[in-house]
Amino acid sequence: MVKLSELDVHTCSSTSKMKGREASISWISQKVKDVVKEDPTLSATKLQKRLEKHYNIQLSYYKVWSGSKSVMEDLHGSREDSFEMLWSFKAAIEESCPGSIVEIDRKKINGKMHFSRMFVAIRACVDGFLAGCRPYLGIDSTRLTRKCKGQLAAATAIDGHNWMYPVAYGIIGKETNFNWAWFMAQLKRAVGTPCGLTIHTDACKGLAYAIKKVLHGDVEHRECFSHLMANFRKRFKGDVLKYMWPCAWACTDRRYDTLMEKIAAASPKAVPFLNRHHKLKWSRSKFSKESKVDYVNNNISECFNNWIKDYKDLPVADLWIRLGRRSWQKFTLGKR
Repeated sequence: MVKLSELDVHTCSSTSKMKGREASISWISQKVKDVVKEDPTLSATKLQKRLEKHYNIQLSYYKVWSGSKSVMEDLHGSREDSFEMLWSFKAAIEESCPGSIVEIDRKKINGKMHFSRMFVAIRACVDGFLAGCRPYLGIDSTRLTRKCKGQLAAATAIDGHNWMYPVAYGIIGKETNFNWAWFMAQLKRAVGTPCGLTIHTDACKGLAYAIKKVLHGDVEHRECFSHLMANFRKRFKGDVLKYMWPCAWACTDRRYDTLMEKIAAASPKAVPFLNRHHKLKWSRSKFSKESKVDYVNNNISECFNNWIKDYKDLPVADLWIRLGRRSWQKFTLGKR
């Protein structure tokens, strides 16, 4: 008996690789359905390479993208339908984990209500942060892809194993003062302001504004030193650069002051620039001892962004389901 897979393989001897003009979007949808069902995070580029290798033909990226989109809509509904499912997601989370916060914000455009932004904090993850993690949160956002434009914002902690521990996340439109203030207000509502709370961010002005407005200086606010250096290198060159990282790593005020003197000697404009544009804490010598975290970079947020990079093009309801599932896995692993 001949296997179906053997019939599918293209073995035409007239050419080494046929142009797949006859391959329709419906044919592509049929061939990738099982693959997309198993792993909906596969990009159209990877699907295109897989089909071209298996069938020995050349395919249009647009056709593969359209075919995978058609399969996704058949399996999960349209992206518009996905937004309608958010209220079911909200009800399910609040019923299964009482005390969780699922906030969905809408706005009216041309007389119709449209999704605007969303915040999720699962109660179990919040309790785990407050009871078992150091009072430290890395906050950042990463751009969503495909049709769902916007930013996925997240607050990420470090558990007792020094592992990444997701606490809360949300979707906002743009990184504006208004959107970040809304996100920080929801985060404060979820976790409060535990003693010694430290927040680490990059050089985002909107986030810095929101932390000051919502938390009123009740937290230690650190700036990611890698982002600071990226900005610093645009303006200063030469010997001054070799003192910057040692200054960030300095553990005592004496060491910090010595290195700042060397920075000033190497480039007189460097210290005034830092005092004016980088007023947040970025040297270990200035960190409080309460959070017990001496990171000078916001690496924990970068870890979260890399952790969910394959989910950023999913319909919004599927995105939340997968984030919730993975967060719960992190929570249960932390209890072992």
